[in-house]
Amino acid sequence: MSPITRRDFVKAAGISASVAFLPASLRAQSAAGRVVVIGGGFGGGTTAKYLRMWSPDVRVTLVEPNPTYHSCVMSNLYYPGSIPLDFLQTSYDGLVRRGVDLVRDSVVAVDADTLTVTTPIGSFQGSVLNVIPVQRAGQVAFEAGLINVNGRWAGVDPQTFASTAAPDVFVVGDANGSSVGKSGHFANSEGKLVAAAIGAQLAGEPENPSPMLGNVCYSAITLSTASWFTNHLAYQGGVMVPVAESVAEGAPSGSNFERMPAWARNLWADSLH
Repeated sequence: MSPITRRDFVKAAGISASVAFLPASLRAQSAAGRVVVIGGGFGGGTTAKYLRMWSPDVRVTLVEPNPTYHSCVMSNLYYPGSIPLDFLQTSYDGLVRRGVDLVRDSVVAVDADTLTVTTPIGSFQGSVLNVIPVQRAGQVAFEAGLINVNGRWAGVDPQTFASTAAPDVFVVGDANGSSVGKSGHFANSEGKLVAAAIGAQLAGEPENPSPMLGNVCYSAITLSTASWFTNHLAYQGGVMVPVAESVAEGAPSGSNFERMPAWARNLWADSLH
């Protein structure tokens, strides 16, 4: 089986959050199939992990430039010094041990001397810079022709999260243009849905007629209290709809703050170990 080149990645599929890419030529060469996941966040990591678990004959490659994943989850406690940076780090070693082929690719350049950001409206300098760009899918999704929702997002079939713009491309995480909220836990849940959908497709089995997505989020409110929120979605009538009885929230409290690290560690482990 011939390896996929970097040019093939860019030409055929890819997004900032993650892409599960199944080239037709590779499917023809191997009954088991080959999947390339671009981006090792909650969605991409989960997709790669559960594909290996649920479809062990499928070859899975994860393309991710960073040696470790830095979680946005609980990062609001790093800036006031409540947790060290390494608490937010998770390595990809667990995925490698599961048989995922890890490809370190891409380059990120940072000017650490002036701490100056130049924008269309001027230059800004600060001791700490928190740059929030225009919210949209990554540039590679635009180059792959996947953007067809509001000029910013990649449209998907909510039953499988297959791209509506290109066959054999699946889009999970922040880059997709579905109505699903953009959270780490939803991305994790989407990754499992996609892993099951790809496995079924490669095995010639029918799609799940009624998939569901789950979401639980804890968030620090102060340096000693946290709140939580949960909601689930079910596929009905061609769309994902809220499950009313699943919507709940917890008021800020110290006990929630104590539970929050365990929730975060479990989410990281389920996505990347």
